[in-house]
Amino acid sequence: HSLNLAVQDTIKTIPACRDALNLVKDIVNFVRDSPKRLSFFHTLISDESSGVNLRPLCQTRWTVRYTSISSVLTNYDALIEFFASIADTDSSSAGSSASGFLRHMLSFDCFFILSVLKKLFGHIDAVSSALQRKSLHLEEAHRLIQTLKGTLQFFRGNFQDMFETAQKYKRTEIASPELPRKRKIPQKYDNSKDTSVEQFESIEQKYRARYYEIIDASLSFLVSRFETKSFISS
Repeated sequence: HSLNLAVQDTIKTIPACRDALNLVKDIVNFVRDSPKRLSFFHTLISDESSGVNLRPLCQTRWTVRYTSISSVLTNYDALIEFFASIADTDSSSAGSSASGFLRHMLSFDCFFILSVLKKLFGHIDAVSSALQRKSLHLEEAHRLIQTLKGTLQFFRGNFQDMFETAQKYKRTEIASPELPRKRKIPQKYDNSKDTSVEQFESIEQKYRARYYEIIDASLSFLVSRFETKSFISS
């Protein structure tokens, strides 16, 4: 339960993660809620040996969302083709929704955040499953949490590999990563001490900041949930 809450705190704190998970939920629901759309999607993945069925997000158990994120990333190419086709041929609200999903999926920001969350949730899900074993004793539970903290700290120093892998394996249709256009702030609102306005000197710096934000928040909430007096003293 505490691990579940730590993950929930992290996602709610970081808008990019919150939006990415909502996108996954909406994509899966859009495909699965219509038998016609689901049948069409299955025709697209039938030709791909790596294609798997889309997995819905669990509404209450945050630590098992790895399978849903993974299913979207595995079917990324098929989903892009799926949404492009519906956006071009369906004049109803479904076509408009498909166009919106397509726009998000063609963004490198979306692909990168989902890739980071997949890696993060993969390890959290494994620990969550281990913590639910009937034969588990408290000493082992302590060790599992400490191992997870060590894994997250290792991830923090592994940004370069993560970023290069995302660039290497991103789909060809996805736009290349780029810096946001700098906006000129009206003088009356300009405050050089205002750190809420992000300015990056390079693309790598931008995604490094995003990556550190996710890992640091995960570590912080993990510590706050498990380094309590009751957990440590027990």
